[in-house]
Amino acid sequence: MKRSINKLVLLKEDYKLLISYLNGVYGKASFDRRNAEKLTAELKKAKLVDKDAFPLDVVRLNSTVRIKTKGKDEIMELVLVTPDKADIKKRKISVMAPIGTALIGFRQGQEVKWQVPAGIKTFTIIKVINTPGGSLRDITDPTANSISG
Repeated sequence: MKRSINKLVLLKEDYKLLISYLNGVYGKASFDRRNAEKLTAELKKAKLVDKDAFPLDVVRLNSTVRIKTKGKDEIMELVLVTPDKADIKKRKISVMAPIGTALIGFRQGQEVKWQVPAGIKTFTIIKVINTPGGSLRDITDPTANSISG
C-alpha cells in the first residue's frame, strides 16, 4: 500500500541481504508475514544501484532517518537495521517492521503512506543520514557504532 510514483531505490547489497532474510537464510526472523509480503512486492519494483552510484539521501540499511507523521508536530529519529540488530530502546528499527518496510528505498523529502499497527499513516522523510561509502560491514560488525544525528 505504498504510494509514491517515485521509484524505490535500493543498494544491491541491501537487496541481496533483505531477500536472504525474507527467504529464511538467517533463520527464523521475527516479522509479520503479511508485512514481509509487502516488502517482497516493493523489492521487486526497486531500482538496484551499486554502492558507488547510490544517492546519500535515500533510506537504506543502517541509515539514520528523521520522519514526521502527518498531522503531528513530533519528529522521530530512528536507525533502520536488519531484524537481528533491532533494539527499540536504541531507536534501531527492523526493516521488517511496518515503518522500516515503509521507509526503505525512499528519499529525503518524500511522503510515504503505509499501513502500521495504528492504521494508515503518512510520513514525511525529513532527513536521511548515511555514512558515505557505507556497506554491509557497517551493519554486521559488532564493533561498529550506530549513527546518531
